Amino acid sequence: SAEVSDLWAQRLALNDSQWKDKLHDQEKAYQELSDQLERQRQYQIRLEKGKEQLREEILKERQRAERILAEKDEDIAYLKRKLSQPTEHSAIADWVENNFKGRLLLHPKAKALLEDRSARAVSVELICDALDFLATDYWERRYAQISTEEMNSRCSEKYGRPFEVKPTGTTTIEFTPTQYKVKYFPGVTGKPVESALDYHLGVGNDPENLLRIYFLHDDTKKLII
Repeated sequence: SAEVSDLWAQRLALNDSQWKDKLHDQEKAYQELSDQLERQRQYQIRLEKGKEQLREEILKERQRAERILAEKDEDIAYLKRKLSQPTEHSAIADWVENNFKGRLLLHPKAKALLEDRSARAVSVELICDALDFLATDYWERRYAQISTEEMNSRCSEKYGRPFEVKPTGTTTIEFTPTQYKVKYFPGVTGKPVESALDYHLGVGNDPENLLRIYFLHDDTKKLII
């Protein structure tokens, strides 16, 4: 009995040792697989980060290319407008209608002033450039939310000069209302309303290059009058 008991004890110890070895091997294999899986997971994370960064770079590049194309389109459109500028003051109104419909509207009073002899003291090119600025860069500053810096940069590049826009001032308007108020159909109403030309674009101070264009905003229609 003692011999059999010793034999079984030996067998049990051997079996226990074998199972411990197998368990150790399994734990080692498990740890190796876990480490491999973690490495793969970390690699997948880096891969996804790389993909996201690449997507962002592609998006930025696409946006940059779209901005460049838009700028080129605007440059081409400006050059076409520049080439089509009239040589006579009486033709400015038609030029505005053909190029800036939906953005800039010449009031009948403005059209009459262009026909007046006093308007001939100012060059047609200067008047057209000023109206072009109001209908493009200034319009986009107010309604497309470009920055003032962007507006001024465009203005300098296209016209080679600044155009300054200021409020007209309530005192000036009230003192001479016949000059600074016009009948206009604002918004979607069907009745003309006496409206103040509460802003003006100014160029120069000397009589040779003096220009003032008075206007108002119809923000409902996104229109400059």
